Amino acid sequence: MFIVGSYDRFFAERPVTTLVMTEAANQLATDTYPTVAFRPFIYDGCTLIPEHFFGVDLNAACLAHDVSYWLGGTNAERLKADQQLRNGIIAEARFLTPFAWLAYGFVHFLGDTWAAEQTGRRWGHGRI
Repeated sequence: MFIVGSYDRFFAERPVTTLVMTEAANQLATDTYPTVAFRPFIYDGCTLIPEHFFGVDLNAACLAHDVSYWLGGTNAERLKADQQLRNGIIAEARFLTPFAWLAYGFVHFLGDTWAAEQTGRRWGHGRI
C-alpha cells in the first residue's frame, strides 16, 4: 500500500538530472513561455511507474513527460503530454501497449490532483 510521504523510500534510486536535461528544459521553457518564471528542472525518473519494465527502458518517454508536466500549460497540452507518454512507451515496445494505456490512465486521471501534488509532480509544478 502506498502511504503519502513514503515516496522517497520506494523510489530511493532515482536517475540523476544532468546538465543537458536542465539546459534543454530551460531553453524549452524560455522559448515556450518567455514571461513565466520556473523552478529548476529535476528529473526523478518515471514518477510512480518503473523506469524499466520487462527489460524495456522507459526513461526517454518519461523524461519528455516530466518536462511537459514541469512546464504546465493548458488542459489540451496536458492531454497531449499524457498521450505522448502512452505513445512513447508503445514506441519502445509494442508488447507494452496494455501497460502504456494503464500508465496513460493513471497519469491523466491523477496527474493534476492532490495525490500528484504529494509527489511534487503536479501539472505545472515548475512554475513559480
